[in-house]
Amino acid sequence: MTKNPAQIEVAEIFTRLEKNHGLTKADIARELMIERGYVGYLVTGKRNPSPRTLEQFRELDRRLTPSRTRGAAAVELDALIRTLTDMQRSDKPTYEVAKKVIQSLSPVSSFVVQQNSAKLLKKASAAARGGG
Repeated sequence: MTKNPAQIEVAEIFTRLEKNHGLTKADIARELMIERGYVGYLVTGKRNPSPRTLEQFRELDRRLTPSRTRGAAAVELDALIRTLTDMQRSDKPTYEVAKKVIQSLSPVSSFVVQQNSAKLLKKASAAARGGG
């Protein structure tokens, strides 16, 4: 079975996401809001991705895989987004507190938020556990 370029690209993106971020087909299906079985068909080349689905795979890859040409602040922001995404799945109370803290800082410049992101997550985690 010969794969077309779109099928090859989806398989490559999936392999990268699986290897670098530990994502499963089910994780990707949830993230893209598509059926897990469909992701499996796309990865194995049994189905052709629609242009929209291919772009969703590309966007997920861009969000999770830091570019070498982007600055350190962008890489840190990507890490923060990944942490919050993981927290949203695994620790909903901490995520909700972190979300409120971040929303309360929205008028503050993004530089300040980026510089203090680790502190914010620690505070949010402690607050969710009832420690402050």
